[in-house]
Amino acid sequence: FEDPYTFNPDRYLGDADGTPHYGYGAGSRMCIGAHLANRELFTFFIRLIVGFKILGPMNEADAAITDGMEVNALPTALVVQPKKFKCRFEPRNLEDIELWIENSRQRAEIY
Repeated sequence: FEDPYTFNPDRYLGDADGTPHYGYGAGSRMCIGAHLANRELFTFFIRLIVGFKILGPMNEADAAITDGMEVNALPTALVVQPKKFKCRFEPRNLEDIELWIENSRQRAEIY
């Protein structure tokens, strides 16, 4: 990148063509459950964001590294593996979360 230390998400806007990743394989060897997996991940993350406030750690020494050049635990790796950090999940509405868990438990008993 021209200026890697500057936060600029607009730099990715021009990259709309092509496959964003090959985590599920490609072509005839592509995972047949890729679409289901993506929908399940979407549902999980929406529930996580709606159900919890995601906060930084109590101790700032445990905070995530946000420097794009220093974040990688394995700098020579093909992909980024972030260094370990801590965070907190604070329920937005405890009653809603308990209801989600109870509904999931009841649906699981059916099967």
